[in-house]
Amino acid sequence: MWSPLNKTAFAVTILVCVAISSAVSVITTYLLVPQFNNATPSPSNTPTSPPGQTNSPTLTPTPTPTLASMPTSSPRLTPTLTPTLTPTPTLIPTPTPTAKEPTPIPKPSVPAFNLSYTDLSYDVPPTYGIDQYTGKTIITQDGYHVDNRSIQFTIKNQPFTPYTDANGTEIGLYYNFRVKGAYATEWSRYYPFAENGVTTRRYGGIFGGNSTESPADLAQSETQYTTLLIAIPALLNGVTSGAQLELQVQALIGHMEPTDYMMAGHVYVFTGESSDWSNTQTINIP
Repeated sequence: MWSPLNKTAFAVTILVCVAISSAVSVITTYLLVPQFNNATPSPSNTPTSPPGQTNSPTLTPTPTPTLASMPTSSPRLTPTLTPTLTPTPTLIPTPTPTAKEPTPIPKPSVPAFNLSYTDLSYDVPPTYGIDQYTGKTIITQDGYHVDNRSIQFTIKNQPFTPYTDANGTEIGLYYNFRVKGAYATEWSRYYPFAENGVTTRRYGGIFGGNSTESPADLAQSETQYTTLLIAIPALLNGVTSGAQLELQVQALIGHMEPTDYMMAGHVYVFTGESSDWSNTQTINIP
């Protein structure tokens, strides 16, 4: 059995709950109206509240339109792009420059020549001076004899014009010699080039005693004949009066380069073509 006090408290609690529920319904309705503008309470679905309670309106949400219900706009024409073919450029290979091949060196002909003997020897007189102690004239340097006995070669020239090849090398025609005693079986000396193409003597030495000339001085002249005067000591040492010498001549076409530099001088190396040796000629040395 509830007491009158308990009944009163219970009734107050019910009223407070109903008031709170009504307030919540009003606030909810207010908040939902902007999102559901078309929401209206359905009379058929509105339940009848018991006496003393406020009916809460039921909101029916507006259905979200689907793609099927949206109006279809006119189809947009998409232009068809026709690809343009750009021609691929044809690569023309650049020709590789080829090295210039040197012009083949012609083989020279066997020389035809004549010999003659010439004695150009001379004496160098002594040098005189004054003795500082006695005042007398004295010899300060003895005189000496220069053996310049020579053989003159008169060589008939062959058709050839010096030229510069594709590598810038000057090509010329030169003469080479070999000599021996008339009773020897082997050639004693080659001048200026040995069989291997290297000179048999040095040139340009700083101590003296070597020729300052060059093998290029033995080149063919521009006239009909080439005349070369060669000292006998340059050809063969120890030649005395009454000796008989045998000599041959060889023609060379090519070029020569100095090499093997030393204080005593340098040698030359010949590169090119050579003729066969000429016939043998004999000369008597008075």
